[in-house]
Amino acid sequence: MFFGGGVLMRVGRWSFNLGNPANSEQIIVNHYSDLESKAKISDEATQQFYQYLNQGNCQKIYDQSTELFQSSVSESVWTNTCSQIKIQNGTVEDSEQFDWWGHPAKEGGSYILSQRNTKFSESTVQEDFVWLVEGGESKLLSYRTGAVTVEE
Repeated sequence: MFFGGGVLMRVGRWSFNLGNPANSEQIIVNHYSDLESKAKISDEATQQFYQYLNQGNCQKIYDQSTELFQSSVSESVWTNTCSQIKIQNGTVEDSEQFDWWGHPAKEGGSYILSQRNTKFSESTVQEDFVWLVEGGESKLLSYRTGAVTVEE
């Protein structure tokens, strides 16, 4: 990264400064603060996803997703899959994020991956969401779920 006449590079846990980067510590703090802000926006989008899922409004989830998501799965396949998730698992009762990361997107926003353990009324599953967050708005880029435990 180039900053004010210098270079700041990070490889693993090592950082290198060449020249005189403009207040590299503040730049790093700002970067992490921005990512945390975008993670909160993606968390709000996840809660909205669950509301739509519980209502059986799979079409709304699809309509508010990214073009890339829509090009990777047809509307009919998504609505069928989404409906099956609700039929097999029931309604969302609780969800806990156990990991997340962020990465800058070419479009100027950020990609936020959120990994969650979600308790439905019929089972508990692990979910992976990837959100594209730009301009204070979050759109679904990818969604994956798999059974963790099944309650009888």
